[in-house]
Parts: sequence; C-alpha cells; structure tokens
Amino acid sequence: AVLKPLGIWGVLGFAAVDAAFLGMPLDAIVAGYVWANPRRLLLYCAMAAAGSALGSIVIYVIGYKGGEVLLQGAIDVPLIAQDRQHLSRPSP
Repeated sequence: AVLKPLGIWGVLGFAAVDAAFLGMPLDAIVAGYVWANPRRLLLYCAMAAAGSALGSIVIYVIGYKGGEVLLQGAIDVPLIAQDRQHLSRPSP
C-alpha cells in the first residue's frame, strides 16, 4: 500500500534498497504488484532486476573504494595476509 503511489518506480527503488542496504522480501513486493496487474509481469520483473543491479553497484563501489581498510576493520590482519599469500601462488 505504501509503494502503490510510486508504481513501477517503487519496485525499482525497493529493489535498490534491498540490494544495497537491507535484506527485504522483494519477491513478495513484486508478487503483489503482479497480482494487482498481471499484464505488467515482465515490466515489474525487469524493474526489480534493474533496481537490484543498481543497489549492488553501491555495495561494489563501497568495497572498491574502501578496499583493504574496510577488511582490516572486520577481519584479523594475519588472516588477510594468509589469504593474500594463498591467492598469489600460481595455479597448478
């Protein structure tokens, strides 16, 4: 009911927030939209997929820009060094 005034843009926005920050029931939202207007099934699914992709880009940019500094705050430094050593070995 809250997203209804936003129409298809509500699906896009909800999917972007779902992918970027919070894990929310996107499937239930899309199903509700499709139930209300079955002829727009592909449009709702495409908007949800696009919103999810856009939201994932936010997380990617945060990880890319933050890099190892963000990892050091969440993971022990010796473990990061061990992983770096493991990944630098050539494949057999």
